[in-house]
This record gives sequence, structure tokens and C-alpha cells, in this order.
Amino acid sequence: MKKFEIRTPVTPLKASFVVLNAVLLLLSLIFSQVWLLASLSFGSLIILNGQFLIFQDTRDRQPLSRLSLGLTFALIIVTLLKFVVITSL
Repeated sequence: MKKFEIRTPVTPLKASFVVLNAVLLLLSLIFSQVWLLASLSFGSLIILNGQFLIFQDTRDRQPLSRLSLGLTFALIIVTLLKFVVITSL
């Protein structure tokens, strides 16, 4: 059976989505205000939805697609864990 490699073209929307993910992840690492972390935690779930709307296929071998998916999951994990830890103190 032959493997099909899926490579979608890079668009400005995809590149700007990766930059948005990186900026939000950086904000969640730098700041520790509860209201900001709560907003980023909720926003990270919306970003996850946007990930699957902008990058239609998770089988895509484009490095930008994989980077964006990794950043999105890192954003969710970091913001939720940091919010839980800070609010529990």
C-alpha cells in the first residue's frame, strides 16, 4: 500500500496563527495575574478550535502545521496548569 503525503501550502493566515500561538504562550509564561491566566486558559480552548479550522488535516507533513499543533497543546497545558497552581495558593 502506497503512503500519501499531504502537504498543504503555507498561507499568511497559517503563519499569523503560529505567531499568535507563540505570543499567547509567551504571555502565559511571563505574567501571573489570575484574570489574565483565566482569560488565556479560556482563549487557549478557542485557539484549539481555530487550529483545526485553519489547519484542516492533522496528517499534514508541513513543518508549520506540526509547529502550530505543538504550540497549541503547549498553550493549553501551560495556561491551565499555571492557572490551577496560582489559584490554589
